[in-house]
Amino acid sequence: MRIGLIGLGDIAQKAYLPILTEHPFVTPVFCTRSRHVLTDLARKYRINDGCSDYKQLINMDVDAVMIHSATSTHVEIATYFLEQR
Repeated sequence: MRIGLIGLGDIAQKAYLPILTEHPFVTPVFCTRSRHVLTDLARKYRINDGCSDYKQLINMDVDAVMIHSATSTHVEIATYFLEQR
């Protein structure tokens, strides 16, 4: 299952990435506005797919998304993906 991980801040790095990147049935797709963070974490976890705009995930064949961005952005991002289906 390809899961888009939106927002790669401290909580995602400490709690979710170490587990999800090791799960045998999950292929993470990273998404963060910071190109530096995207590059560093993709290298660290050997992730090939990533983007800096969550709307790009629609064209990246993801099965689901997990929203780890600032709480104030959750409604906007969740609404966007719900409207795509």
